[in-house]
Amino acid sequence: MDLGDPVLNSLVGATVFFDAGRIYLVGRNLEVVWSAEQPPRDLQNFVEEDDYKLMRQDAISEVRYEATHVAFTFGVKLLKLSLRYYPTIWNLTGNQGTSLFKRAALFYAIDSLLTRTVFVPVAFVDALINKKLQDPFSIFVDSILRNVVNAAMSAVGAMGIIYITDTFGTAMFVVVTVASNVFGLLLGALRIKIRKQLLEPLRTDSLGDKVKNLAKHVHFPEKDIYIDHKRRSPLEVKYENYLGVKMITINQSLLTVLTPEQTVSLVAHELGNWYNHQPIFEQAFSILHSSFMCFVCVKSLGNDWITEHFGFPEKAHTFVSLYLSVYYFWPLINAVLDGFNSISRRRSVFMADEYANAEGHGSNLRTTILTLAGQRRCYPIFDHWYSGWVYGYPTVFERIARLDPKKRVSFGNNIYHLPKSPPL
Repeated sequence: MDLGDPVLNSLVGATVFFDAGRIYLVGRNLEVVWSAEQPPRDLQNFVEEDDYKLMRQDAISEVRYEATHVAFTFGVKLLKLSLRYYPTIWNLTGNQGTSLFKRAALFYAIDSLLTRTVFVPVAFVDALINKKLQDPFSIFVDSILRNVVNAAMSAVGAMGIIYITDTFGTAMFVVVTVASNVFGLLLGALRIKIRKQLLEPLRTDSLGDKVKNLAKHVHFPEKDIYIDHKRRSPLEVKYENYLGVKMITINQSLLTVLTPEQTVSLVAHELGNWYNHQPIFEQAFSILHSSFMCFVCVKSLGNDWITEHFGFPEKAHTFVSLYLSVYYFWPLINAVLDGFNSISRRRSVFMADEYANAEGHGSNLRTTILTLAGQRRCYPIFDHWYSGWVYGYPTVFERIARLDPKKRVSFGNNIYHLPKSPPL
C-alpha cells in the first residue's frame, strides 16, 4: 500500500472507524452478558434458570465469534493493501490465462481460495473457545476441502458475471435491480395468496373470538388472519403486506406458552405495524438499499481510477475494479444503510407497542414480551446499544419500561427497576 495515497488512507481510516465501532458494541454486549450471571429480576418469574444460562452462553459465544471475525477481517484487508496483494495476484494470472476474461475469473478464484483459507484459524478459535474442538485434523481437512469447493463454485459464478457485464455493460445492473425489486414484490404477494389457501382461518373459540373482536374494532378484515400449524415456524405473530395483499399469521405453537389474551396482545402489536404501514417502509428501504448497490456497481465497473489507486501497473479487466469496490467500499456504505434501517425498525417496534397499549392490551403485552424474552433475536435481553444497532430491536426491558410508566431504565446495568418510594 502506498502510504502517501490519500484514497487508500481514507479507506483504511473509514474501515477502522466502522470496525472499531462494531467491536465496541460487541464489547458492550459481552460485558453486559458476562456480568448478568443471574436472570434479571423482571425475568425471574418468566424464564427457568437453566434456560437463562443457555441463552447467556449462546450470547457469549456469538459475541466472541463476532469480535474475532470483525478484527480478523480488518486485519486481512489491511494486510492485502500493505503487501500490494491484488496487483501481485493479477500479475500471477498473466502466466496462466491468455485473455482478460480468463485472467479475471482466475483472479477471483485465487483470491477467494486464499481469503477463505486464511479464515480457517477463526473457525479453530471459535471451536476451541466453545469446547467443540474434538478432532483438529478432521476439522482442518474439512475446512480446506470446503474452501476449495467454494472457491471453484465462486469462480464459476464470477465467470457468469464477467460474461454478462462484458456483453451488456452497466445496463445489466439497472435491469437486474429493477427486475429483482419488482419480482420480489410480486413473489411476496403471490406467496401470501398461496398461504391463504393452505393455512387455517380463525376458529370459533376463545382465541378466535377475541382476535375477531379486536380486528372488527380496528377495522382490519378478519378474513386476513390465519393460524399456522407448522411446528418449525418461529414463535410469532406476523403481519405481511405486499402490493396490498396482506395477512396476519398466528403460530399455533404460541398457545403452548401463551394465554389467549397474551396471543391477542401480539396480534394487537402486529396491527400496530399495519396501522403504521411498517411493511411499506421496509420494502422502500430494501429498494433504496439495492439502488445504492446498483449505483456502486455502475460507477465501479471498468473504473481505472480504482485499480490505479490499488496499485495495478496495467489495465485490468473491468470486473476487477467492480470486485475491489464491492469488497472495500460497499461494506462501508452498507454499514451506514443498515444502521439507519436498524434505527427505523427499532422505532417501529415502540410505535407498534404503543398502538397495542392504546387498544388496551399493554398489560398482556408486557407479560408476553417477558415470556418470550431471549427465545428469538427480536426479543433481546442484553445490551440495548448492541440490540438496537445490530439487531434493529429494543431489548425487552426497554419495551416493558415504555409500556409501564412505573418503570425506569438503569443504563448502568441495562436492567429496569421499580422506582424507590419517596421519603415520608
